[in-house]
Amino acid sequence: MTKYKTVALGHLEGKSGQKADKVLAPVALKIQDEAQGGWEFINMYNMPIWVKPGCLASLFGNKGGTDYYYMLVFKKED
Repeated sequence: MTKYKTVALGHLEGKSGQKADKVLAPVALKIQDEAQGGWEFINMYNMPIWVKPGCLASLFGNKGGTDYYYMLVFKKED
């Protein structure tokens, strides 16, 4: 039986002039960590998430908006 697992990464942010390798290092570490547990990396997705405004923001007319988070997908055979 195949099992699937997702791991949310949140945002990936870098500074101007920063190398991509440094920004993506946490992704590589997480993939390696899961691989040691027998999980095979399948893909990384950029997931849109609807974010509701807080109470105070709602009072000032904020309707909420879409934010994006990265999600890693792994599989493992039993």
